[in-house]
Amino acid sequence: MVETLLLEIIRESKSKQIQIITTVVFLILQTVSGIIDYRKCKSLVDEILSLLSLAGAGAGVSIPSFALAGSSVLGGFSPTRAMAQVTENLQSLGLPTGDLPSGAPNVALQALQEQIKGVYEEQVKNGKVEVFIPPLAVPPVVAGLTAPGRGVGKAF
Repeated sequence: MVETLLLEIIRESKSKQIQIITTVVFLILQTVSGIIDYRKCKSLVDEILSLLSLAGAGAGVSIPSFALAGSSVLGGFSPTRAMAQVTENLQSLGLPTGDLPSGAPNVALQALQEQIKGVYEEQVKNGKVEVFIPPLAVPPVVAGLTAPGRGVGKAF
């Protein structure tokens, strides 16, 4: 049984790695394709970009540096907060979240709570974050750029 579990964990890890790499390669190919297409139909792309910038003005893809620096005060993932949010979402859909009419506990909510706890425990034990660190500017005394790199951290 242990061997089966270890093989499943390895398979999940490899699958996740393949999915991440495939997604990044797909995005790079889409970008290159977009650049080629962009040259062919610049005016249409300009119109689409202006419409998208209006629609997504506040959406933004990246987080400003000051917000990233301030994120160190965040507490990380909380199963209790997650369950509260799930319960609120279920209630907004009109789904029952209280005890059953018979007075018995709502086992569906208990099952959701255990799922959240299981995911949380896995993240705490084995969660990992890999980041790309772009080239950083070097002060004018030395001048130039650092090499791009990778960083690894703990997700919790």
